[in-house]
Amino acid sequence: MSNVLDVMPKKADESVLRNLDRVLAPGGYWFIKLNPFYSPKDLKRFDYQKMGDHLYEEDGVLRLHQETTEHWKRILASYGRVERYMEFRYPWQEGLNRLFLLKKTAPIK
Repeated sequence: MSNVLDVMPKKADESVLRNLDRVLAPGGYWFIKLNPFYSPKDLKRFDYQKMGDHLYEEDGVLRLHQETTEHWKRILASYGRVERYMEFRYPWQEGLNRLFLLKKTAPIK
């Protein structure tokens, strides 16, 4: 998944994670890429408007579910083991993108 969980409301991302966990076999891998975690100054500069708890919109469209890396690590740990984590930059985007490789170790929920 690339830029999926961090552009939807919390209840929706919880549902997506549960459903993906349901269909992924034990020992399978998740490959999850998240946008950078932006500072309040960056969010203001992007002209993102706060629309709820950790949610930001632009022109009425949800653009970011802003959560820390530690938050995502805690959430993902309930579905398996984070095998690798890395951060990287795209030339066209500010901040460090976050990439998780997660191995499903928990039983199917």
